[in-house]
Amino acid sequence: METRSIEVQFKPNEEREFDDFLNVASNASNGSPLSIQLQGRGGKNVSVEPEISIQSDPYDFGTVNVSSSPTLDLKFMNAGLQDLIVDSLYFESNTDNAFNFPNIMQTPIVVKEGKEYIFSVRFAPTEWGKNYSAKIKVVSNAKKNPIAYINLMGKTPGASEGPIISALDDTTDLGIVKIETTTKGYIGITNPGSQSLKIQNIFIKDNPEDAFVIDTTFEFPFFILPNESLQIPIQFTPITHDAEYIATIGIFSNAFNAAAYYVYVRGVGDSGTSVRETISNSSHTLQLQAIPNPTNYSSTITINSQKFYSSTTVELYNLLGKKILDIYQGNIVVGTNQFNLDASNLPTGQYFIILNAETEKLSLPLIIAK
Repeated sequence: METRSIEVQFKPNEEREFDDFLNVASNASNGSPLSIQLQGRGGKNVSVEPEISIQSDPYDFGTVNVSSSPTLDLKFMNAGLQDLIVDSLYFESNTDNAFNFPNIMQTPIVVKEGKEYIFSVRFAPTEWGKNYSAKIKVVSNAKKNPIAYINLMGKTPGASEGPIISALDDTTDLGIVKIETTTKGYIGITNPGSQSLKIQNIFIKDNPEDAFVIDTTFEFPFFILPNESLQIPIQFTPITHDAEYIATIGIFSNAFNAAAYYVYVRGVGDSGTSVRETISNSSHTLQLQAIPNPTNYSSTITINSQKFYSSTTVELYNLLGKKILDIYQGNIVVGTNQFNLDASNLPTGQYFIILNAETEKLSLPLIIAK
């Protein structure tokens, strides 16, 4: 007696029950065709298209000596019902190039439905007391996530322990904005710790007139790797003329230094009939001025200071938070310090002059009108 197997594929395109019959006709002596009933159900979590599945938690090499170079097996899976084709797989970020592929990664990589692809990564740190991280970018034909990331981390003895949350600035100043118009800024959050920082929620409280809005939708939780940062985009739309707005941004995470971490965002509503030419710190010991403002081709930047500051920078940013010009870098002496801003090659629009002087930070809106 001989047995033959018949392979049948089931690819549902809807979330419902499916049933059918497979009829087998033969010259069997019983004379009747054989009917085999087939049943299956299409689930909402099953993708007909190719889909990549990668663990969200970083692959952690743990604590590794400088002289060591361990490897870990990484993997991703095709959770769809069609072939997953990976066109490229490479390191998008990599601290000191400490992570590498011990074997040549040849693409394209074809992963059949329900199958895993496993590959190795080596970690070879070069400095003691340091945290390392990397991101591997995976580009494929996946329907929902054509670009996916695999996160890596590791450290050497003496590195700081645990995830830490820290703000690049305790208060983000969005400057003076014409009432009923919207400007955008960014709040910088960083993780100087040794483990992945898990962000569980970001919210705004104490928000007068709901003037500030977080300008994106985050899928929680998400992770910030050691030594990496996150830019939180935020919109500011003032309503009241000459009103100062201050709101609190709260961040819940697994940081051991602060499970609930708060930073602040500030802005001022202006009527738009004039532009403020001068701004000072809270103690009025440091003043930043731009004349003329608005300007068409050039403006004189004046810093009046009652103390000496070293390592000072004066920079020009656009509304997207991108640095456009380095105006000055160096010391600020007691008294008057002046610099020239050449705006002849800049397009019409609103900009911000940012002064960083040790612990002080001033932001002055500048209008270029041609």
